[in-house]
Amino acid sequence: MAKPKKATTNELAVSEQFNDTQVSTALEQINLKLKELKEGDENLNLINEPLGVFGRIQDIEDPQLLRGAYAYISKKGEAVDSYSHVFQKAVPAIKIGVFKENGYTVSQWQEVILAQYRKTTRKAEIEKMEKIKSKMEKLLSEEAKKQQEFKELQDLLNS
Repeated sequence: MAKPKKATTNELAVSEQFNDTQVSTALEQINLKLKELKEGDENLNLINEPLGVFGRIQDIEDPQLLRGAYAYISKKGEAVDSYSHVFQKAVPAIKIGVFKENGYTVSQWQEVILAQYRKTTRKAEIEKMEKIKSKMEKLLSEEAKKQQEFKELQDLLNS
């Protein structure tokens, strides 16, 4: 009886390495990760006003600039708060309120800056996952591709 031929190190034995179930499972995990990465941050659109020389936070794509904006508003808030007692003493009848920049508190600015930072830094990971997904989809058989499309249609109908 003849022995089955084994794949040499130079041959790719895809049928021995992956099957449609494994690829489909991996694709589901990739899709979940992509959904998680793409989910919007509810804090991102909290403020539409510009922050000093930084402009609108939603328009900043450079993570380093976002770190600078965070430091700017944090330090400015600390500095203003540290001198509040001077102004309170000068006019005791007037209550010193919470410091606001363009109508928003320091913590609100910080939330928006961090949300934009998360969005900006996720881009590279999203692109990587999309590339992996594309390559994984090529490994599916035609039947598995049809099943996957049918499942996606069902998910759309149920959402």
